[in-house]
Amino acid sequence: CFPFLFFIACVACFMGIQNIRGRFWIPSFSSTLLNWTMIISVGVGVCWGKAVADIPWAFILSAGVVSGGVAQFLLNILELRQLNVPLLPTFHGHPGVKKTLFLMLPSVLALASLELNLFVTTIFGSYLEPGSISALYYSSRLVEFPLGVVAVSIAVVLLPRAQLPGISDPGHREGNAGVMLLRTLYVLLPITVATYVAPDLWVKLIFVYVVFDQSIFQLTALRLKWGALSILG
Repeated sequence: CFPFLFFIACVACFMGIQNIRGRFWIPSFSSTLLNWTMIISVGVGVCWGKAVADIPWAFILSAGVVSGGVAQFLLNILELRQLNVPLLPTFHGHPGVKKTLFLMLPSVLALASLELNLFVTTIFGSYLEPGSISALYYSSRLVEFPLGVVAVSIAVVLLPRAQLPGISDPGHREGNAGVMLLRTLYVLLPITVATYVAPDLWVKLIFVYVVFDQSIFQLTALRLKWGALSILG
């Protein structure tokens, strides 16, 4: 799956360019292509089981992941060509590049702290009772779900609009940021309350079909209950 990192890194850059230009449909839709290619790869493996009997399932899934990265890359390339965006890289020292790298530093540090947090919690979970690491993993997926669906989606749409060239008044930009935060809170606050009050309901709704014994179910619900408080963070 390592080639997927190259394609998805390029896709992330392409998506940022399109968002700045006010294009959101293709960047949002292209993210679904990974799911489709993985489903198709599994279907191919099931339908032609005898023909691919000697090929490990890990290789089949890896091929689906890489194919998803290629599909996202090509779809965004086509959209950039319609926007007349130059695709070949240039190595001129544009001041905007340095400014962008400087502005990216806080987000890089934030993402690094998230990964470090996951790493530390996994180590702590390894010293606890059996099933603790699984409970941490599944509950983290449920905590990140509303963040990815709501907070990130709103930020992707509103942040580029707040930085439009025509909006030069800092007060107007601060007002847009305040509206963005309020709209995000309107959605995340009830989700946080519902997750904290009834974590077992969410675990049953999403993961009950998985082979969960009662102990892992209770651990996951408990971890989700207290992890729900981080949704508003």
